[in-house]
Amino acid sequence: MKYVGAVAAPVGIVGLGANITSDQKNTYNSGKDKGIHINPKNRGKFNALKKRTGKTTEQLTHSKNPLTRKRAIFAQNAKKWKKK
Repeated sequence: MKYVGAVAAPVGIVGLGANITSDQKNTYNSGKDKGIHINPKNRGKFNALKKRTGKTTEQLTHSKNPLTRKRAIFAQNAKKWKKK
């Protein structure tokens, strides 16, 4: 076992990308530009939902749908990030 922070994990499973194949690693952000990678098929889904429903991000953070809630909270956090 290797200790990662406060969690013990098997040596082969360290970090979040342990279950990603080498082919998939090429499609994800390698961290060189220090940005975040959003899968192209998911880009714009949250804003489309906001337009379709007419709700604000704050209203969608209280949604019953966990995916909508996750996207709304992500949008709130991303708004605070330093933009170039």
